[in-house]
Amino acid sequence: MRHQSNRKQHRQVSTVAAQPLSTNSRWIVDETGQRVKLSCVNWPSHLEVVVAEGLSKQPVDEISEEIRSLGFNCVRLTWPLFLFTNDTLAARTVRQSLTNLGLFEAIAGFQTNNPDIIDLPLIDAYQAVVGSLGKKNVMIILDNHTRTNQGCHHLQVYQECSGDELEE
Repeated sequence: MRHQSNRKQHRQVSTVAAQPLSTNSRWIVDETGQRVKLSCVNWPSHLEVVVAEGLSKQPVDEISEEIRSLGFNCVRLTWPLFLFTNDTLAARTVRQSLTNLGLFEAIAGFQTNNPDIIDLPLIDAYQAVVGSLGKKNVMIILDNHTRTNQGCHHLQVYQECSGDELEE
């Protein structure tokens, strides 16, 4: 017989630490000097769509609540450098990003699950995810990524990351 876990049995979650966090020797501490244990999940937002994964499947607040209820107190939220360095990309809406990639089923999912996010610029959609996590007292570790494995040292990727035109 296959064992199925009971998702209702969740770990106890500590409250969010007093901000900001810093280090003291090898420990992460809050502003009062108390040690903080991070229990994090990863939530990718740096991929080609440039919006947090799963928002076409569930409302952002439900995802944030689920993260908290599963016993996590932080999220490693990835972000692409070019979202903050390329104004054209940052201004593109979630709907435009999905349309450009032919992800029409995802558009329908966003309209159902996150209608307040689908027509936001990508930068604002990212901020909506951060805001939702904050409302649920989930700390966020912002983790910068590029969407390729080449990094910003490669000329084409650098131009994509920075928006700068370089000569070869």
